[in-house]
Amino acid sequence: MNILAFVDTHGERRKFDSIIKKSEDADIILCAGDLTVFDANLREFLEKLNNLNKYTLIIHGNHETDESMRAAAKGLNSIKVIHRKVFKFRDLYVFGWGGGGFTETDPELEKKGDKYARVLKGKKFIFMTHGPPHRTNVDLVNQAHVGCKTIRKFIEKNQPAINICGHIHEGSKKQDKIGKTLIINPGPDGTILKLK
Repeated sequence: MNILAFVDTHGERRKFDSIIKKSEDADIILCAGDLTVFDANLREFLEKLNNLNKYTLIIHGNHETDESMRAAAKGLNSIKVIHRKVFKFRDLYVFGWGGGGFTETDPELEKKGDKYARVLKGKKFIFMTHGPPHRTNVDLVNQAHVGCKTIRKFIEKNQPAINICGHIHEGSKKQDKIGKTLIINPGPDGTILKLK
């Protein structure tokens, strides 16, 4: 399965055009948030993704809200807003957790993470977050780790196949591992991931 993942396009049309081109080789598209700058032209970008006629699973970043993302996606059948949801595509499950990026902990994920983990137990899944996990190559800013400890703890405990994340632009295109989990910031121009 070919997965096109991207994050942090921030409304830059050149980067978005790269996503459209790369989508030709994708079975499914995943966006880890910050598609725009504070919702500017959000519906327009979602319509372009919808016109690709491939499922696009998306979460909000810190430049959108879950509410604004859901409102902009209304009526777009290929766009699935999956914040705090699990979406099944073929034999793959994708768990989305949007927003954040500015705190070391996420009390909501701490409270509700186990509920989702029970649903995903024994399944191949991707954990898509906007913010990165703490202490990885993707959360380094000026040699300091600024990622979320709660996200890291969820990954350590549940070992998804992949964690797709963003928010930290310095982490763009970087990868790491937590146990068996591939941690990747796919960047604003997107990365094709092959999953067996």
